[in-house]
Amino acid sequence: MLPLYKKHGFIALFYLFLLAGCSSHSLKHTPTDTNYKHVNELKNWHIKGKLAFKSPQDKFSANLNWVYQDKNYQLKLLTFLGTSIFTLESQSESKHKPFKLDVEGEQYFSDNVDELIWSITGRHLPISDLPTLIKGDVAIKNKTSKQYIIERNELGQLNKLTFTDNNGRVWQIHYLTYAKTNGLLLPTNIKLRSSDISVKIAISEWII
Repeated sequence: MLPLYKKHGFIALFYLFLLAGCSSHSLKHTPTDTNYKHVNELKNWHIKGKLAFKSPQDKFSANLNWVYQDKNYQLKLLTFLGTSIFTLESQSESKHKPFKLDVEGEQYFSDNVDELIWSITGRHLPISDLPTLIKGDVAIKNKTSKQYIIERNELGQLNKLTFTDNNGRVWQIHYLTYAKTNGLLLPTNIKLRSSDISVKIAISEWII
């Protein structure tokens, strides 16, 4: 029979392991849940990076600069030499054709941003959905009536998301990598695919 002090030692050791297990379980999930809450509330951001577009008819790569401020935004795509490919602006307070596209000095206006991009540039880009989706917000289903099919990775982050854009085109987004900015885990590499179109977005900097 073990002495009483050894019994107490084993019991204490058992509870220490139990508490350590509970603590590690808590640490694994709590920061992620907190991250989702704050990403959900993120309304102002600025991203810099690169975008690569590929379809059977066309392909191009560009520098990406996107400033978003509470539903108003300015999105710029530029060549690697700094020449503008297009600048897209959204002014939510404008009730009549709130989207403006500037291509080679010519300006075009519309109330459907996806249709505007397609009609002027001939390229399908799901711009209307990207301001929310680009953040990797897992609460996306609670924000809109649009149907999203989501898959998460082992940390609970968005891994893949399927949705239909305003033009009826079905897209899949793969969230490849995340990085921490001011305490938030935000996507840094995203791949979008729709039929024979692929779009890759590599974000080098999040400013929040």
